[in-house]
Amino acid sequence: MATDQHFLNIYFTKLLNAIGRGAPATASDIFAIWEDFAPREATPVLIKLIDEHMIVRYDNEIFYIPVILPTGEREPLSSLKALIRKYLKSSDDVFGFFCGLTQAYVLGLVEERPELFEIRSTRQTIRRRLLNVGDIRCMIFRAKSDITPTTLPIYQIIEVVKVMPLPLSQEQIDKLIALNENKPLNRADVLRVSHDYRHGVFDLLLTAGIPITEA
Repeated sequence: MATDQHFLNIYFTKLLNAIGRGAPATASDIFAIWEDFAPREATPVLIKLIDEHMIVRYDNEIFYIPVILPTGEREPLSSLKALIRKYLKSSDDVFGFFCGLTQAYVLGLVEERPELFEIRSTRQTIRRRLLNVGDIRCMIFRAKSDITPTTLPIYQIIEVVKVMPLPLSQEQIDKLIALNENKPLNRADVLRVSHDYRHGVFDLLLTAGIPITEA
C-alpha cells in the first residue's frame, strides 16, 4: 500500500508542477504531462487520484487540482476558467473567442454580466449549441475560420468595437490594443479576418479609433 501511495504521489507531483492548483485541464492535457509513464497506467491513476480527492472532476472533460483554503475546504473551480479551457484555448493553442458584449464584459469595458455568454470556437462542430458550464449559460457558435495567435486579438477587438458606442475613449482603445501586444493592427491580417463579417470592418475600426498599419 505504501508503494502504491508513493506511485500516486509521483504522478500527482508531476501534474501539480505542470499546472498548479485551480487550473482546468482535460484528460488529454494530463496524459500529455504524464507522457513518460506507460499509457496503460495513466487512466487508472487518474481515477485513483480522483477517488483520493487529490484531483477533482469538474465535468466529463475538465479536471483540476483544488486550491486548499485556510479553512481546509477545497475552492471550487471557476466556471469561467473551465469555459475558457473547453472552448477558447489550451496552454499551447487557441481555438475560440468571446463575442460582442461577452468580450467587452470579460475585458472590464462593461459592468453588467451578460445573461448569455456567446463564443465562437473551432471546437464547436455544429452551427450553434446552447449549454451550461457551471453557473454560466452559453451559446457556442461554430467558428467560420481557423483562429490563430495572430488573428485572435483582431477578432476580439472587432467583437468589442461592434457593440460599443463609438468613437471609443483612449482608455478603451488602450485596453483593446493591449490584446495585440500594444501594437497597431496589421492591415493584411485585418483583411483576412474581415471576410467573417458582413459589414465594413475597416470603417468600423477606424471610427472606433483603432490604429491600423500597412506593415
